[in-house]
Amino acid sequence: MSKVKYLGTDYGGWGVELDHIRKPSNVITGGIGKDASMEEELLTMFNCRIEGFDPTPGCTQINFRRWEIGLSGTNGDCKFYHHNNPEYQTAHYKQEGEWGNGRPIVSATLWTIKTAIERLGLSRIDYLKLCLGGDTEASVIKSMLDDEIYPKQLSYLYLHWNQDSIIATRERLDNLGYKVVWLDENKKRVTLCKE
Repeated sequence: MSKVKYLGTDYGGWGVELDHIRKPSNVITGGIGKDASMEEELLTMFNCRIEGFDPTPGCTQINFRRWEIGLSGTNGDCKFYHHNNPEYQTAHYKQEGEWGNGRPIVSATLWTIKTAIERLGLSRIDYLKLCLGGDTEASVIKSMLDDEIYPKQLSYLYLHWNQDSIIATRERLDNLGYKVVWLDENKKRVTLCKE
């Protein structure tokens, strides 16, 4: 029986399957932005190792390590742009004009999940949270699964995905034994656990 608990604020919180978090757990979180309340609660509850990835300026202060590197489906470098919608609190690395207002706010290195775990010296990921913007989460998940990396628990935002990406990603995760344990349809967020 699953033990899902909502951790964090209304804005930055996620449903987390607590039975899949152990001491010590390795947590990778992509996209910290203005609210790391879920990660801070995980840290307090489990004293887990949390590695945060977000190269954009203005990230909230955190009590875990933050890498000024973005997570992506491919390794490389890119420019991040402010979103045209002022309600969005972070920047995205979409092409100028597509999301950005024409002025890049930061140039950054991008890592795949495979590169991240190799550079961090991790043997496993117990929990991976992706809140990256656009449809970047889909490319990160595809790359990770292509590299045969299977976190015990995975949370991701699918707000700006097209329907084909949503279906293809969920089918692939279903086929690998991932089951939905928490879903926020309003904010387009989901948490899955691998059986």
